[in-house]
Amino acid sequence: MRPKVAFVGSGPTAIYTLRALASDATEPFDLTIFEEQAYVGRGTPYRPGWNDPAMLSNIASVEIPPIEETLIDWLRRQPADRLTDLDIEPGGIDDRTFYSRVALGEFFFDQLTALIVRLRANDVTVAVRSSCKVLDAVSADDGMTLTIRPKRGAIFQERFDHVALATGHQWPAEPEVRPGYFLSPWPATALAKVPPVSIGIGGRRSARSTQPWHWRSPMVPLSKMATN
Repeated sequence: MRPKVAFVGSGPTAIYTLRALASDATEPFDLTIFEEQAYVGRGTPYRPGWNDPAMLSNIASVEIPPIEETLIDWLRRQPADRLTDLDIEPGGIDDRTFYSRVALGEFFFDQLTALIVRLRANDVTVAVRSSCKVLDAVSADDGMTLTIRPKRGAIFQERFDHVALATGHQWPAEPEVRPGYFLSPWPATALAKVPPVSIGIGGRRSARSTQPWHWRSPMVPLSKMATN
């Protein structure tokens, strides 16, 4: 009997874990990917709408591990109109550049799609269930039972032999936890309400990074920002 495997979440954590599984698996299996959002592959920090195109990644391209290909190779094979939509200059692609989170989301989406193609070519059955929220996970000797609430239909349960919980970041629904203080920059639409005033940004860049990072805002001129 083929093993049943479930991934809860479909963002970068799930994608890199799935890449390792695809490379190391010694037998075919049945895979189900559950994603709470309507679209898979991008994760909360990289999906459009949740991010503004001005929000840059906090990691340089050279530091992003390859999946089915590197980010730079993926960028170089994109048509010019897609790069333009992502605010990327086709002639200026560089592995030391910090690209937007929206651009990384497109990269992760394409890499998950390519991974699924490779898995199916190796006799792995893949079911992708978007708009499905996993409410509970109960472990037992014979595997794990998930309780799932789909967008339409009744709540149901399903047992799997192996489950990877890759739900990633958990952000509050309302990021402004007190007046003037935002716990996170997501969703970007919340920041759009901030008037052009002095803004303090708390955070740090990766210790491995050799490049300075800058946060660009379409709402507030850089000259009016005070970085703490």
